[in-house]
Amino acid sequence: PNNVKKIKIGLLSDTHLGHIHDNINALDKMTEIFVEKGINTVLHTGDFFQGIYKEYLPYTKHNNSLEQISYGLKNYPYDKNIATYICLGNHDVAFWLEDGIDIKSILMDRRHDLVPVGYGTVKINIGRNPIYLAHPIERYIIPNLPAVPYKSIKIKGHSHTYKIDAGNESLTVHLPTMSSNTPRSKKLIYRSF
Repeated sequence: PNNVKKIKIGLLSDTHLGHIHDNINALDKMTEIFVEKGINTVLHTGDFFQGIYKEYLPYTKHNNSLEQISYGLKNYPYDKNIATYICLGNHDVAFWLEDGIDIKSILMDRRHDLVPVGYGTVKINIGRNPIYLAHPIERYIIPNLPAVPYKSIKIKGHSHTYKIDAGNESLTVHLPTMSSNTPRSKKLIYRSF
């Protein structure tokens, strides 16, 4: 209908900032597209950072949590007109599990444009419409994750693939990674712009 307010939203996932194959150039290009299209709201569905996992240290630019966090905050593109709402994923939880660092607090203190909305599964409202941002963190115990209703819209990270599942009055959009840290043996779409 003509009387409905339309908004544009950018979608990102799995930037893995701090991984040796993170892709700052792709993030810069995506931000240019957001500015060009008049997009002021970005939803990020997890693994904003690479995190500190012992098994992945050979693939990490900074093996110190605080250095990796500083690197990510410095290199994630900034535009004063764009707010990025982040559902934190399993790699973001790694700071908490390995070093007791709650990345939510650091993001809120250091970058007003990066808004952490929770871990794992988060319900947000756009107008009167609930949308669920999800990034599985099944290996970890995070209490009180909201259940996703059967009829819902879910935007999901983690798989590094682009795919849309629609049916039974629900919609799930799987977002590709913005890095290139996926094994070459898998044929995945890395970026969708």
